Amino acid sequence: MNKKCAFIINLRSGNSHDKKELRALKIFFQSKVAESEFIITESREDGINAIQRLVEKGVTQIVPIGGDGTFNSVVNGLLKTKHSNGQKVLLSCGRWGTGQDYFKTLIYPYKKYDWRELVYNYQIKHVDAAEMVYKVAEGESRKHYFVNMSSAAMTAEIISLREHSAKWMPSKLQYIYPTIKTLLEYPPQQVELTVDGVKKNVNIMTITVAKGRFAGGGMKFAEKIELNDGLFEITIFLAMKPAKMLLNLSRLYSGNIENVCEVVKMWGKVVSIKSEKPIPLEFDGEFAGYSSDVTFATISKALKVCCPPS
Repeated sequence: MNKKCAFIINLRSGNSHDKKELRALKIFFQSKVAESEFIITESREDGINAIQRLVEKGVTQIVPIGGDGTFNSVVNGLLKTKHSNGQKVLLSCGRWGTGQDYFKTLIYPYKKYDWRELVYNYQIKHVDAAEMVYKVAEGESRKHYFVNMSSAAMTAEIISLREHSAKWMPSKLQYIYPTIKTLLEYPPQQVELTVDGVKKNVNIMTITVAKGRFAGGGMKFAEKIELNDGLFEITIFLAMKPAKMLLNLSRLYSGNIENVCEVVKMWGKVVSIKSEKPIPLEFDGEFAGYSSDVTFATISKALKVCCPPS
């Protein structure tokens, strides 16, 4: 049994969790975890602040329950803490909410797995994290950490639109509508891309920088990724007409997007993107804002996570 386990529950993730569900969850883990604590959060900042307090208390395992955003807030809390206990904490991924693409990567090649079992029956794997540092209009620099995927240009614009979708809109439509609208309207962006010191000027629709296989609810952006090799799998979508993008959208789910001639793959440890005009950015599905100067860098084996036993 784990000595101290904390469950971080985000009430604002895709699926609402009522008191009955939470009570059932607590009962389930009573016989599985020696000492547990359930913490309710309502925002990203809540999650980050909770992690700081838990690390200082000596919690040994943290289970974020929600979507990719909930997991990301815990990752940021751990990597931002200056307490030495932060590097010792074990992360388990609780899959509630509309997303949790990183969970799919952790259990790969399994397609289904009960996330509750990974809290007490697991194999520890040291995995890479990554940081995104970017300049904003005021000249200041901002930093965020991520574990799954970050992107620039069109895909980030989709996330920005999704965050501003009407609350009455069905959850599936909140993903589909921004995607179709952006594919039809977003113009190509001229950028200077540098990967491990090698520069090239490219006219792009979007660039994804991945440490996880899946994003966007199961789209296969990075099928050749390794969790702990210190490298990003970078996917560059060059300029193409909206009709061609729509026709090839299904390839992201089938996993053969590389067969499109406007799609280029690269691998590297450090990636920078510069542009004349600010372009939208996102990390693990969280909209970051706009910048004309952003750098992504891997952090080798920065986290300990629970994966299915071999």
